[in-house]
Amino acid sequence: MKAAVTRGTQQIQVEDVPTPEPGPNQVLIKIKYSAICGSDVHRFQYGMMNSGSIMGHEYIGEVVQSGADVTLLNEGDRVVSGGGESPEGVPARTAGDRYSA
Repeated sequence: MKAAVTRGTQQIQVEDVPTPEPGPNQVLIKIKYSAICGSDVHRFQYGMMNSGSIMGHEYIGEVVQSGADVTLLNEGDRVVSGGGESPEGVPARTAGDRYSA
């Protein structure tokens, strides 16, 4: 899959990266549209992103694969995200909360 990957301070490259396999409680989403928001820009401008980070946490797309334990989302469901990743140890939610899919 293609991704905008940071490769140093204020350097971005569009690269082919491996398509991840969803874990038992995860889904794989085919991104239709993605946005780069203000937090991405600030982190990019001030060197706050690690090399190899993939930008674009605001997106719309479609579920294309589900882990074995996923019950709330199905393949073909359209999804949207605007909250980025859940804090470590906090599962992503699907009820329209800040960290959602």
